[in-house]
Amino acid sequence: MKGRDYDITICDFGISQNLPKGGSLANQFAGSLQYVSPEVLKGEGFNEKTDVWALGCILYELCCVKILFDDKSEEGLYKKICHVSIPLIPLHIQESRPSLTHIATIFNSCMQRQQTLRPSVTDILNLPCVA
Repeated sequence: MKGRDYDITICDFGISQNLPKGGSLANQFAGSLQYVSPEVLKGEGFNEKTDVWALGCILYELCCVKILFDDKSEEGLYKKICHVSIPLIPLHIQESRPSLTHIATIFNSCMQRQQTLRPSVTDILNLPCVA
């Protein structure tokens, strides 16, 4: 509705686990394959930046009303997540609402295949468009 503010909460604590202090990598995998980061699929473990990848997947889905990585097979999903060019949020969607340009920028930073290049959750929360 125009002129109203909404809070959105995104969570999936059914499969969550605590990481040791310092954010060292965990090695057990559980979750929906469409939202899993490349490092997890490659067996490299995960940390909080794995959740940043999943956030990017969700942002795409919210903007485009379709799943970013979708395939009928696990092998196809692996290939798309790890090797195929990551689709962008289309410009016509961004132009439909100015705030979506900020979301597209966040999405692009979240979808770095190399986890060290992804922003931290703190980095995202400190962006002017989020804060």
